Amino acid sequence: ERAPFIPQEHTLWLPWGRFFVMDTIVMRHEENDIPSCDLSSFSRPVPVVSPAPLTAFAGSCSERGTVVPEIQSLQEEVPIPGSDMKLSYLSSRTAGYKSILRVTLTHSTIPFNLM
Repeated sequence: ERAPFIPQEHTLWLPWGRFFVMDTIVMRHEENDIPSCDLSSFSRPVPVVSPAPLTAFAGSCSERGTVVPEIQSLQEEVPIPGSDMKLSYLSSRTAGYKSILRVTLTHSTIPFNLM
């Protein structure tokens, strides 16, 4: 919404799990008298965006080796001789690492009126 233009809303029905790139939107000053459908009775899916967390389980699982699948990185701890300290390396902390965002477009059950 940008003054002096009128707000616009575009509804698209897409297959589950698909992204869509919209064409250029042209803002208008005057109202358009195009009839629209009443969508008030439909459930609207709400995407959930969350970062991929490093779980407490990931660091304590010795069977998985050095790979941390939750964040697609490598983790290694090397003991420092003559001390009780360890040198810890996690590849997600290096320059050039790209974080993962999980986008959940649908929930575990699909509302009946969207099938």
